[in-house]
Order: sequence, then C-alpha cells, then structure tokens
Amino acid sequence: MVYFVSFVKILANISELNDHMFFECMSLKDIYIPQTLSFIGENAFCYCDSLRSITNYQQINTIYSNSFEDCELLNEEITKHFSSITVLLDAF
Repeated sequence: MVYFVSFVKILANISELNDHMFFECMSLKDIYIPQTLSFIGENAFCYCDSLRSITNYQQINTIYSNSFEDCELLNEEITKHFSSITVLLDAF
C-alpha cells in the first residue's frame, strides 16, 4: 500500500501501468499521465477514494478490470472517456 501521496507524475517513457500499481492509495488526488501511456492494468487505482483528476487521459485506449473501482470523485468527463474505450471486464 502507498500512503500519503497526493500527486503522481508518471514518467514520459511509460506506456503501461501494472496491475495494483496504486491500489488503496487513499490519499492520491491527482495524476499526470504522459502521452505515451495507453494501458492501465487491473486494480491500478482501485480504492483510491480521493482520486479526482487525471491529466492527459485522452490517449488511454485500454483499461482492465476494476482499474477505477470506488474512484467516485473522478471528473465526469474522464469517466465518459473511459466508458467509450476498450474495457477488459468491469473497470468501475
């Protein structure tokens, strides 16, 4: 578990986030994603209750099951985008 992290900036050369990467990181509020990231693994942000914004999410084209489960504060625009892409099982 990751505690006391409120902002994460993913490095520019990263194209995928592994499963459970920020699982239960309840203090995480904002994420900056590089243009190179296109895949988010299973439970990557599951139970990140405070997550409210993701910068540069538009290029993400695949998210895996429960990637954003219980991330109820996410901006509606972001959740609309994620509902229109390839979702492997139930992402929310």
